[in-house]
Amino acid sequence: GPQIDAAVRAAMSGDIQLGDLRGLRDLRALQDLRVFRDQQNRNHERDFRVTQESRETKTLKLGATGALEVRNIAGDITVTAVSGGDATVEIIKTSKAQNDADAKLGLEKVTVDTDQRPDRASLIAHYPDGDRDRPPYSVSIAFHIKAPAGTRLTLSTLGGNLTVTDIKGDVSTSTHGRDTTVTNGRTVSVKSMGGTINLTGIDSDGTVEAQTLGGEVNLKQIKARRLQALTGRGDVSAMDLNCDNPALGTMGGN
Repeated sequence: GPQIDAAVRAAMSGDIQLGDLRGLRDLRALQDLRVFRDQQNRNHERDFRVTQESRETKTLKLGATGALEVRNIAGDITVTAVSGGDATVEIIKTSKAQNDADAKLGLEKVTVDTDQRPDRASLIAHYPDGDRDRPPYSVSIAFHIKAPAGTRLTLSTLGGNLTVTDIKGDVSTSTHGRDTTVTNGRTVSVKSMGGTINLTGIDSDGTVEAQTLGGEVNLKQIKARRLQALTGRGDVSAMDLNCDNPALGTMGGN
């Protein structure tokens, strides 16, 4: 319930320091707790046979090197690079419920707050506080974003995949348990509570970080001054690295 989500958000707000864990027992307990919570949600949503969807498109004036933050709860975030100084965001809300009225209610209750300032913007998914335990609907939000190549990104979701392609600005991501894929980027910091991390074609003059508590880390064509890739319960694979003293580690894989 809310306590688990709060614990997950707290853990994701800072660095994942595998050396600070009290052992694999703690790691497995956290993962088992997540699995239990997800199973509860699936059981609750099993009778949600009605689906309604809404779509809207927003244009954000970021400039060539502006900053964009996206915070989601349930759903994917996909970002690809385009020319120009504007970002376009397609927001797709999908609401499931037992009947049409509740599905429509979900679309109305779950919103996306947009804050636009000079050269920066934020998109934050908002779920009503009173509906967090057992609302009569289940809503996911997908963000499909086309942003200037130099955009600085901060992305987070508790229940979705993150995909970033051809963005040359700083990229920082965190996700609860799904996969993260960054292709043809620069400075990257990727953190996950349990998903696979795929980094390909990263060319950075700084630090590249990839940290997950329970998934694989796949690295290919990485050039960086410093590389740190850690996983608590998966394999680390690396091909074509050009880094000074890369730090690659796993507590439960190869």
